Amino acid sequence: MYINIKVLAFFGFILNAFCYSMDVIEDVDIVECYMDPSQSQLNSKEKEYVSRRKQITQTAIKQFIGLPPASGYRLPKINMSFSGGSVRAQIATIAVLDAAEEIGLLPSTTYMAALSGSTWALAPWILHRMSPKDYSKVLKHQLQSDFWGGSGKRDLTSTSTTATLKNVKLTSEEQAKFLRKSEPNDTQKRGLISAKAILEKIKLIIKSQESSELSITQIWGQLIARRLLYDLDISSGRIITFGDIRNILEQTVAYPFPIFTAAIAETEPEYEGLEVTPFSVYSNALGAEINTEDFGSTFLNGICKKRTAEKPLSLYLGIFGSAFAISGADAVEHVLLGICDTLEIEDSYLQVVQPKLEACLAKIKELNQRTFDVEFPNFTYGMSSRGLGSKEAIHLIDHGIFINIPIFPYNRPERKTDILVICDASSDAVDNDYTELKRAQIYARAHGMAFPSLRRFKEINKNLKIFYEDNPEVPIVIYIANLTQISMLELSYTEAEFDSVYEPMYEALYERENRNAIMEAVKFKTSQLNNNHIPNNFMALRDGRVKNTSCNCCLL
Repeated sequence: MYINIKVLAFFGFILNAFCYSMDVIEDVDIVECYMDPSQSQLNSKEKEYVSRRKQITQTAIKQFIGLPPASGYRLPKINMSFSGGSVRAQIATIAVLDAAEEIGLLPSTTYMAALSGSTWALAPWILHRMSPKDYSKVLKHQLQSDFWGGSGKRDLTSTSTTATLKNVKLTSEEQAKFLRKSEPNDTQKRGLISAKAILEKIKLIIKSQESSELSITQIWGQLIARRLLYDLDISSGRIITFGDIRNILEQTVAYPFPIFTAAIAETEPEYEGLEVTPFSVYSNALGAEINTEDFGSTFLNGICKKRTAEKPLSLYLGIFGSAFAISGADAVEHVLLGICDTLEIEDSYLQVVQPKLEACLAKIKELNQRTFDVEFPNFTYGMSSRGLGSKEAIHLIDHGIFINIPIFPYNRPERKTDILVICDASSDAVDNDYTELKRAQIYARAHGMAFPSLRRFKEINKNLKIFYEDNPEVPIVIYIANLTQISMLELSYTEAEFDSVYEPMYEALYERENRNAIMEAVKFKTSQLNNNHIPNNFMALRDGRVKNTSCNCCLL
């Protein structure tokens, strides 16, 4: 397994210099916190937001497929899922959002779920309150800075940067603020890591959380936040939380409702997902929901014993993108999947080998230990009726370690999906054999979710496929794959590298032929939901050919 020496050196420096200087905060009194033991009902704030946004989505879908405004047809629910893939996924996510807004698909969308690197796109985009196109210009320049230090592949305050920012819809005062806060200090100009500023922020976070612990993931998350949110919080000294996104969603319904995802390590090898929204935290494995601001507080038998301040968004960004929390067993599985993918027999591996391999690896204790997961108090602790009620704490990791496409949040009745738009920037997406989509399909089948068989699809071009079934209860999957091969370890991007990911993903939706195909797919699903009464040309699109990635032998 590859280990980045620069990463370890930096973490070692931070830990040795600062770990034991953190102040311990006294316990607080018992307070009231909110926990909902129901499993099927969505959070009331989420339902209220979705209800308000429905007025936008219904109008937008009619406009997108050319239905009269007063028509009374049943319209499909369109949701989006964005994969992991480090910074590569971050860029691909914004590109797809940009194109989706341009063609009218984004205002037609109800939910958007993110995993790992794509969470680094959704949260900052919402917090910046910009259109995807305007935010993409800011992101392009942020990603040119060196992730570990202040200098980078290009100076953020260069003349060309200033000129580009003038094309972004920001006031002159906002542009000056952006440039002022991105101007490198003397330490950064010398190429050194500005560790002092990071640690001061981490100390502030730790004090607010009533903890003396400093984890690798906290440092990792703060490095991510320093790059993406510095113009919002670094100089102010204020800690940004999901509360800031809550405030925005209470003021507008301009965004599909965001869902961020992680996995609970205690549920391996199946890795049950944990969904984090601005309003609530929920997992089917826990069988209960809690307000996001109360996640991290201590509960016993459903009663809050100790409340802590809301966790910083930087910590969540670190958890969501913590692929380094992989265990030995996970590593073995990923290596074998990679080999089988190269040999083009991944179907046999996923369907036959992997289930048996997981059972074998689960028996080897040494292979199931991990170091960099993050511990949270289990808010269902003591509740015997809950699946993990006997565990005092749960440990969170990057869900991409299991499946790199977040579909599990849609396995709730009130989020039932008719059309699922998937942006896949996984490492193996470049092979164009949709391995991660196959893993998602296996997960859906095992959990009773409706999902296409992946045997029937329209192949519009190399990175756009539309999977479908005749059954109107099975969602259409519009699958957009990133085919640009840049390592997930690459954390800084030149303009050319940024564009090499961004432009193909944007064109996958925006190019005329692709846009028309997506429109026909939405028409086709709408017709299915209305007894096939809506004319469409979906079936006339070019059929894709199923690639055989099975072998005749059974390895285990």
